[in-house]
Amino acid sequence: MAPGWAAGRSLTFPNMLRLVRRVLFQRGTERARLSSGWVHRAPDVNSFAARTNTCGELRAAHVGQEVTLCGWIQYQRQGLFLVLRDFQGLTQIIIPQDEAHSHVRKLLSNAPVESVVRVTGIVSSRPPGQENPKMPTGDIEVKAETAEVLNFCKKLPFEIKDFIKRVFKMPH
Repeated sequence: MAPGWAAGRSLTFPNMLRLVRRVLFQRGTERARLSSGWVHRAPDVNSFAARTNTCGELRAAHVGQEVTLCGWIQYQRQGLFLVLRDFQGLTQIIIPQDEAHSHVRKLLSNAPVESVVRVTGIVSSRPPGQENPKMPTGDIEVKAETAEVLNFCKKLPFEIKDFIKRVFKMPH
């Protein structure tokens, strides 16, 4: 048994997990030897991560980088751009208008508000005069190259932003 393992404890599944964690963290190696064989330690980085950045962390320093963002569609405007929202903030996504990216344009333009999407694109500076000082990410936008709808939202009976405005205006 592992050093410091309490004598008399039955080797139930939860206790086995505690033992494996203890051995892995005590040894600090990529794998540990148990009586049943080799157990591999989970990598520090989640290999299933679907994004490279969050929507709220992009700034002018990221211009030129390719990023992958996941979030909810906050709103769309005239099939030209949409605002993507996640737990960190908002980012403006430019919907491509060229024929080479017509499938991306169709997908993003037809996705209902509050649908969950994954967008990959290049971070670029907003054109002069179109910066938004009210947003932390107001100096940049992401030009979409690929997109995937992860979850379609059904048509909502009301618009979220209108509903929120009415709730805050109500006397309490």
